[in-house]
Amino acid sequence: MTTRAHDGTLRRGMPAAVARGALRAHAGDRGGVLDPFCHGASAWTHAANTGRPALGVARHRGAYLEAWLRTHPPDPREVAKRLRELRNDMFYGDPDAAPFPLRMRFPARARGQLVHLRDHLDPARVADAALLVLVTSWMAPGGPRLSDPPKDQDVFETLALRLDRWRSRASRPLEGRLWEARGGRIGPALAETLREQSVSLILGAVPPPRGPASSEAQVAVDWFLRADGEAGQAFLRQWADVPGILDLLEKETRMLHEILLPGGVCALWLDDVTLPGRGRRTVRMAERLWRKLEEGQTPFHFEGIEDRL
Repeated sequence: MTTRAHDGTLRRGMPAAVARGALRAHAGDRGGVLDPFCHGASAWTHAANTGRPALGVARHRGAYLEAWLRTHPPDPREVAKRLRELRNDMFYGDPDAAPFPLRMRFPARARGQLVHLRDHLDPARVADAALLVLVTSWMAPGGPRLSDPPKDQDVFETLALRLDRWRSRASRPLEGRLWEARGGRIGPALAETLREQSVSLILGAVPPPRGPASSEAQVAVDWFLRADGEAGQAFLRQWADVPGILDLLEKETRMLHEILLPGGVCALWLDDVTLPGRGRRTVRMAERLWRKLEEGQTPFHFEGIEDRL
């Protein structure tokens, strides 16, 4: 099979070594288009080194766009607006019409609509590239279950899971200690209660690595809790005074180090959590947790709370 490695174009069936060599040698200023069947290190290298998304791979493996989006943080509001425009134009032709129905109870139909939406996206645009990541996460096994039909809040919450992480990492302080925790079902609930107390929450999910490690049922999640001005920072300083909260955290996370990063930023690194897509259960869990804290109950009353929701 002949290949045209000189222009950076990768074709189906091209040996991986040839593909990687073509990218290293020629994709620097030409921005070669990757074939959907060529994936792995070559796709990541292309996106990271050229500063452009891997177009072919992006349509099937949205995770590879992250290397580009991390340096071009999208605005979730712009992405939500773009999604609203696309679905209205595609399915109704009326910008004021209701969103198209996406019934997750019928996987085949829902997948067809997502494919239709995906094919209308232009990865060269930041908002569309972010939507490719979003649609890919919706189509992946174990992805989030949407409403029937989905509401704007569902769409924005799903966007926040993946987009706000890139924005927060761009301004994440390099100095300071990290508040680290492993496992911990209480992490999402604590984050939700903090958000209810005028502390803005930035969270995101990182897909598991490809290759041998992809079989591990783990997802790394960054929880960024950024205080909203002086009031938010004061709340963070007072959080340790909540009865039983430190014991609760230490019990649920199994490993806890207290941290206050510069600028009132706290970060929890959880690498033993369940897959995303359980937002409503997390909210209910947070509400019940907060009620129990107000009632002054001990941390031991939270044992197995998630299973009872």
